[in-house]
Amino acid sequence: MSQLAHVANLGEPSTPEKGFAVWFIKPKGHPAHEEAVLQRVLPTLGGPVAEEIAQADSPSAFELRLLKLLHSPETAQRYQAMVQACLAAPLPKDVRFGDVKPEMQQRLGDEGARLLNENRAWLDAAAHIDARGGRLKIVCKEQAAFTLFDWISSIDMHPEIVRLESDAIVGVIAGLAISGLLVRQRPIAPWIGLCLAERFVDGVKASVRLHGSTLSEEDAPALLSPADRLDLAELARQHQEAKAGAALLRLEHLQSDRKVSFPFGEPILDA
Repeated sequence: MSQLAHVANLGEPSTPEKGFAVWFIKPKGHPAHEEAVLQRVLPTLGGPVAEEIAQADSPSAFELRLLKLLHSPETAQRYQAMVQACLAAPLPKDVRFGDVKPEMQQRLGDEGARLLNENRAWLDAAAHIDARGGRLKIVCKEQAAFTLFDWISSIDMHPEIVRLESDAIVGVIAGLAISGLLVRQRPIAPWIGLCLAERFVDGVKASVRLHGSTLSEEDAPALLSPADRLDLAELARQHQEAKAGAALLRLEHLQSDRKVSFPFGEPILDA
């Protein structure tokens, strides 16, 4: 089994959500793009992902199947292929999104389609960021990864950045599953469609917050409020400070004769 490309490339483009959303949300003013390579590639890539998710019989089973996909090398390969397809057939930089396509609403369900329609402005915001080159370079400990879980686990940055990147990746998996519904012969349970739409929207919002914070306030999309912007310099400082503190605690432990150290004090045990 071949390894994935260098993990630093897994995040390209910065907002892939807008690249494959074209398969279930019609872009305004750019109908010709629907004939591009992604139109043919994405549903095929997402088909097996949709089939895996469709087997869930409860919300907890839905979460477990998402986790299974994160641990799957095949899902990581599909993610990478999706990124390459988005780079090969990029949407115009001024793209804006309209309503969910009727054929997708039939497969996804009314509630899931409604949620996507209500949040399409976030896709516009992702396109806005991408057009202005907004992208946070994700720093990792390892040079390669077999799964998306490996990729997330290897991120060597502040926990808030890791959380947002994780949400964004799960959102891409949900988006792949949604696009894969186009090659599925039957609709999924409406509650699964709603769960997929929720995860996709959460991922887009996380991506907008993460990568939009690299832009100035003037260039950032209007949906990204000053309160939601990340102070990336401060988060980097905190992360380095925490790493230095952990290294110091480890050194102190190695220099002691103790088998177990309690950096925050001895635990209080009940009698």
